[in-house]
Amino acid sequence: MSKLCLFLVSALIVACESAPATVEQTTVEQLAIEEEQVVELIVTAEPVPVSETGRPVGTYEVSTEVYDQTLVEVKEFIDGLNRTIRRRDFSGWKDACSAEYYSQVSSREFLDHAYKQSALLQSKLPRLRDVNAYFENVVVPSRANSRVDEIAFEAEDRVKAYYLATIKFQDQTVNRWLTVYDLIRIGDEWKILRSVN
Repeated sequence: MSKLCLFLVSALIVACESAPATVEQTTVEQLAIEEEQVVELIVTAEPVPVSETGRPVGTYEVSTEVYDQTLVEVKEFIDGLNRTIRRRDFSGWKDACSAEYYSQVSSREFLDHAYKQSALLQSKLPRLRDVNAYFENVVVPSRANSRVDEIAFEAEDRVKAYYLATIKFQDQTVNRWLTVYDLIRIGDEWKILRSVN
């Protein structure tokens, strides 16, 4: 099993630590189901466009110097964001979100959709009541250890952050570039424009 799968299972287990003992067997079964669903989604995900060197490419070209500097900035931003999420600092996470993204994840439609997509959430909660519950039950367990291996520019002020995942599941091994975040630079700061799950 790959590090990604182990991480996802670990994140799901951490999210379930406070579950009552009477649902322990159900939780384990749900973890196995959700892990398989995650792997299936990753294996069947639409491939990320890559260059001849195998690195993700965007729709906007920049110089090597700009790319290198931006990659350093994005990695620092994600490292800081990871620390914020591990501390369960909702306010700090909110500050890292663009207004557009925060508005999206705060909407009742988004919260209901996220809830319906997760058997694990449904086993823990009657519903995602608000964006704070989304942060605690989705962002914290799944985003506290995000990693960035490459970026690709979509515009002068927008990048997609990627990591290379090696997924081993049953008899399959697949290497895939997966999108971690879409980011936008607002002033001198990077902000989350979209979180990709």
